[in-house]
Amino acid sequence: MRNFGRSITNPCKYTNASTVRASRQVLETRLKSALDGGLDIPHSDKRFAGFKKENKQLDAGVHRKYVYGGHVAAYMMMLIEDELEKYQTHFSEYIKKGIEADGIEELYRKVHAGIRADPIA
Repeated sequence: MRNFGRSITNPCKYTNASTVRASRQVLETRLKSALDGGLDIPHSDKRFAGFKKENKQLDAGVHRKYVYGGHVAAYMMMLIEDELEKYQTHFSEYIKKGIEADGIEELYRKVHAGIRADPIA
């Protein structure tokens, strides 16, 4: 696998069950990022958010919510309403940069566009 001069910061080491789960999540996230970046990688939709086991179909609305950070925005709004101090700790960098919950989707769209424009940058 070529890493285009970048160091790999998360090597997969399978030492216990929690590490295996964390490593699998990292790999799934990287796969999803590569697919969003336009790479054609054979895969199964059943690994993505929004896949319904009952009817074996991917719910596009739920999937879209996760792709564009809807789950992050919902978490931000929940923390603002219920635990403001925790919100300020968890999202301190977002606050410094003026990123609010209602701007997450637009931010994710810009990031996706940037990746598609120059995936190696």
